[in-house]
Amino acid sequence: MKKVLVLAAGLSLFATTVFAAPGAVTGTAHDLSALASNTGGQICVFCHTPHYASTAAPLWNRGNVDVTAEAGYFAYTSSTFNADDVVGGVDYTVPDIGLCMTCHDGVMTDTLNNLFATANVAPVETVAGDLTIAVGSPALLGYDFRNDHPVGVLYNNALVTADNGGLVIETDAAVVARLRGGYVVCSSCHDVHKEGTIAGGDYPFLKGSTIGSALCKECHIK
Repeated sequence: MKKVLVLAAGLSLFATTVFAAPGAVTGTAHDLSALASNTGGQICVFCHTPHYASTAAPLWNRGNVDVTAEAGYFAYTSSTFNADDVVGGVDYTVPDIGLCMTCHDGVMTDTLNNLFATANVAPVETVAGDLTIAVGSPALLGYDFRNDHPVGVLYNNALVTADNGGLVIETDAAVVARLRGGYVVCSSCHDVHKEGTIAGGDYPFLKGSTIGSALCKECHIK
């Protein structure tokens, strides 16, 4: 009996650690279901819809902001920033940045599409509503990127060379895995489906641990 109990406990732990649902959004800061009564408590609809979606991202249900065209836009700059000196070095219009900014500019105002079906009626596209949800600090980025980690940076050999030993080579597997089309973008470091925990050193919504600056050192040599 004792062996059976131990085995059962072991299987329970295995199921919890291996088969736990990854990327849970429920209850995280990206769970906006309580903020809009006309979405029926849905969680995914604020970013995704299974049909009639934009092609900007998989099943995307929002817009794609050209941040360079917005009032108050300022690109990142510093005395040690080398990307400005590299041909094709910075582009804030690359995919991913504009998607995130549909919320993180400070206010979410997009019309959300959804697909509802009623009895004996084929599913049709309906509008979940015009939402105006304010985004607070620290998620509020606005369009002033001068105090944020640079994005839209083409991480190539020219940049690595210009940085003179401060960056990991662009062909490093860890670096390649972080880039999108060769660019540093929001999702290079962030996973919107994973909030993380302070104790785990991987918050907020980060793809790696901040303990010992592990995530930073995948690209930066310090």
